[in-house]
Order: sequence, then C-alpha cells, then structure tokens
Amino acid sequence: MTNNILIDFSLDELDNLKFADIFQKTLVDYFATINAAQFQSTAELFAEDGILYPPFDSALIGRNAIATYLAREATGMKLIPEQGSVFSPETENFAYRVNGKVQTPLFSVNVAWEFVLNADSEILAVKIKLLAKLEELIKFS
Repeated sequence: MTNNILIDFSLDELDNLKFADIFQKTLVDYFATINAAQFQSTAELFAEDGILYPPFDSALIGRNAIATYLAREATGMKLIPEQGSVFSPETENFAYRVNGKVQTPLFSVNVAWEFVLNADSEILAVKIKLLAKLEELIKFS
C-alpha cells in the first residue's frame, strides 16, 4: 500500500523542508546546491551509479556525468520547490515527488521532480518532468 502525504513549502523555508515530519536533508541539499551552482556537490548527493533523467535528454548515470550535465544545462536556473509528496513504496527505498517551478533567465516552467533515495539517503534516481503543454514549450524554442 502506498501512502501519499502532501506538504507545502516556499523557497524561503527551504532549510526547513519536511516530508511527513521527517527532515529530508538530501532533498534540501539537492535544491540548495543547484541554486548555488554547486553542481559537483549536487552530484555527490547521488549514489555512485545514481541516475538523472532530464527532460529531452538521455539518462545520465554516475556522479561525473551528472555534474557535467548540470554545469552545462542548469547554470543560471533557479529551482523553486512548492509542494512535496512522500511515498512509502513496498521496497527498502524511499520515493518523493516535489512539484514546483524552474526559473531561467528567459522563462519559467512548472516541473515535477521524482526522487528515489536508498536507506543511506543517497539519490538513486531523479526524474525531471516538465508540467507544461507542448504549445507552451514550443514558444521557448
């Protein structure tokens, strides 16, 4: 059975991000390090063979590939998490979904991040989903 608990938060409260009364430092650090353009630190949050599933690109496996990708693609972006959900999967891993926005110098887009963390709070996978209609995305191309 899957439990789904919604939590609202603002960027100003990022340091106090809580999911179901559990402070999840890895998620806080993910958003904080990307916003500070500390992409190597972001990559270190992943397990050795962790995977980043970015929109429009192939999966990136491993810390070096993730850090390189973020340095190339995430520079100048501001991630704005707004609401989180924690799921209790029927495995030893932990799953979270965070909805929010990504602000770039040119536009803002609604996004969902789906995290899977292991028992050591390392990120096994992050899937980034754009929550925009095709027409909205085309005008930015």
